[in-house]
Formats: sequence, C-alpha cells, structure tokens
Amino acid sequence: MLYMLRKILLTFCVSAMLILCSCTEEHVKYTASFVDVFDSTVTVVGYADNQEAFDKAVTTLKGRMTYLDNLYDIYNNYDSLINIKTVNDNAGKVAVAVPQELFDLIKQSIEWYDYSHEAVNIAIGPVLRIWHDFRESGEGLPEMSELEEAKKLCNIKDIILDEKNLTVFLAKEGMSLDVGAVAKGYATGLAVSEVSDDVQLLVSAGGNVAPSGLPSFRDNWNVGIQDPDAENPLEDTNLFLLKTTSECVVTSGDYQRYYTVNGVRYCHIIDPKTLFPSNYFRAVTIIGPDSGLCDLLSTTAFILPYEEGLELINKAGYNAVWVLPDGTTKMTDGIQDLIVE
Repeated sequence: MLYMLRKILLTFCVSAMLILCSCTEEHVKYTASFVDVFDSTVTVVGYADNQEAFDKAVTTLKGRMTYLDNLYDIYNNYDSLINIKTVNDNAGKVAVAVPQELFDLIKQSIEWYDYSHEAVNIAIGPVLRIWHDFRESGEGLPEMSELEEAKKLCNIKDIILDEKNLTVFLAKEGMSLDVGAVAKGYATGLAVSEVSDDVQLLVSAGGNVAPSGLPSFRDNWNVGIQDPDAENPLEDTNLFLLKTTSECVVTSGDYQRYYTVNGVRYCHIIDPKTLFPSNYFRAVTIIGPDSGLCDLLSTTAFILPYEEGLELINKAGYNAVWVLPDGTTKMTDGIQDLIVE
C-alpha cells in the first residue's frame, strides 16, 4: 500500500496473518490459496454451505483479482487489455481509453492526493523506477541530482482525465504512473465485494486483509498484526490480535522489500518530498471499512510524522497501529476495543 515496485513472490507470508477459531461439525471452515496475484500469495478462509460453493467463490475471487492485477500492472503488456503500462507507454503522445476500473482508480488516487498531504502521488513513477533498479542491484544509492531530474516528471496535475470518454493522458513524455500505494487494497476490496452473500470469507493478499460477510454464528474475525522483527513470519509471531467484523486491515512496512547499504535499511516506500525511503516506522496498520482507503492511509501514515498521520486517520474515522524502529507501538484510541485479550 504502497507504491508498487513489484514484490518478491511470497509463498505464505502476509503482513497480517489470518487467525480463525476451530470450527464445529455444524460450521465447516474451508481454506484455499492462490499465488502470483499482486506478487503475493492470496489466502482465503471462510464458511459456505458446501465445498462446491466455497470453491466457486474462490474461483470468482481469483479471476477478478487476476484481471485487476493485470490492469494495474506497470511492467507487462497483455493481449487485448489496456492497462497502466499502456498509459505509461503513450506518455506525451496520445490519450488512452481505459477500462472503467482503471479510470476510477486513477481518478480516486488524484482526489486522494491532497487528502494524503501529498504523501501519495501516483505520478511518482520515474522516481520509483530509479529506486527499484538500485534495490534490484542491491548496490549503492541514487544521486540526488538524478532523483531531482526525475521529479520534474512527477506533477500529478499533468495527468489529464476525460470522464466522458474514459481517457487518460500523461502530458509529458517520460511520465509514468505507479498505483502501488492503493492498487492492491482497492482491488482486494472490489473483488471481495463481488463475492456471493451465501459465502463468508476472510481474504488476505500480502498485507491486505478484507472480509466478505460474517457468519451468523461468529461475533468477529480475528486478524493478527505481524511482528516486523519476526525471524520466521510463517509462525505465529503476532504483536497482538484484532477483532474485526466488516473492517479491513491493511499494513505497510519496511520488512519485506528493502535493501541495505552501509548498514542502513532502505525500504520501498518513498517519500515524495525527500525522494528517499521513509524511515519513521517499521510498520503501520490501518483498520477501517474501505480497503482502498486503508491502503492509501497505511502508506500515508508510514511516510508522515506520527502526529500528522494521527490527525489524518482520526479525521477519516479509522484506526491505526504504528510500530516504531525500537519495537514500541503507538495506536489510535479505538484500538483498545479491538484487541483480543
């Protein structure tokens, strides 16, 4: 939630682990997972009348998330699909007619720019590309002069939208969009909202957890907040558990995509103001009803100083947990009511 600098494929490592109580004979819990969607393993747990109904819901979910992953991809072209890479390839040339789901995400991201105190800018692709290349090589740091030059192509006002024709035009050649700060949360929420009401699921997509209903026999879902310093994230290494009903839980952190230079960790979440990775926190988790907004707020709160992020999250009416570099935590007042004792 987070700017998209393609994640390393994970087999079962999620920023917020799904925790469910054991089921009874009357209420059978089903589980499933699929890989390589938003470069994450998507884990699904839930309840349905039978295996066939559950499998059908998972198939629908996977198909929808795969489509949206391809749509928001900045690296690859797909047959008969106009996606973000198509828009980026035509920067400074022509306006591109895009699918509704892409237009809506770009429009909403532009509207959220001011709301995020300019911390989340989907036009920052040229800067993120530089950091991506350095992180992939694992050597050295980019020169500030190179970053400043790339920043000249990152003006969000140079994204021109035509709502009537659903077109997107990047006004300057060399511009590129990167919606990684919101795409996974937005896509997860959209896909989960389309699951049949007859099936109740909890879906985790690499740090983005979203529910599809709540079984009548359960009071809540339990979602674990992962310890950023856990040596083995596959084990039960949670800071604590949160109770959720219809709320989504989204985490941004520095512990999955980073590299180290001279003993200093440089994560993938870039502050548009400094053009360097933010280092106020190890992780920030947001809890709220809108998965896309949770994703935006987790990135925003990771980049902003604590007091500024706290004010923004309180204004949104959401809840949050910050994990500081020394391992201590800060949280909004409402979190105490959500913690499983």
